[in-house]
Amino acid sequence: MSAIFPTVMSLTELFVDVSGKAMSAMLVGIAFGEMLPPLALGYLTTQEHPSAFVIINLSLLIICCLCAGLFIHFGKNTHKSLAKQGDELAIISETKTIELELDFD
Repeated sequence: MSAIFPTVMSLTELFVDVSGKAMSAMLVGIAFGEMLPPLALGYLTTQEHPSAFVIINLSLLIICCLCAGLFIHFGKNTHKSLAKQGDELAIISETKTIELELDFD
C-alpha cells in the first residue's frame, strides 16, 4: 500500500496541474477514504453478517477499477497530457531508425 500513494500522486501530476489548495483537498479525501472502509467493514461484519467483508471488499475493488479507468480515459484529454504527447511525437519523429539485417544461417 505504501507504494501506491506516491504513484497516484505522481500520476496526478502528469495529467493535471495541482495547486496547493487542490492537493489539500485531495489529501483530506484520501484520509476519509482510508478511514471509512475499515469502519464500515467492522460495523457490518459484527452487526449484519461476516459475509459483508467479502461483499464490501469486492465492491471497493470494482469501484477502484472503474475510477482508475475513468481517470486514465479523461486524463488523456487534458491540456497537460496532450502537450506531453506532442513533445513525445516530436522526439520520435526526430530519431532515425536503423535497420539491421541479421543472418542466422
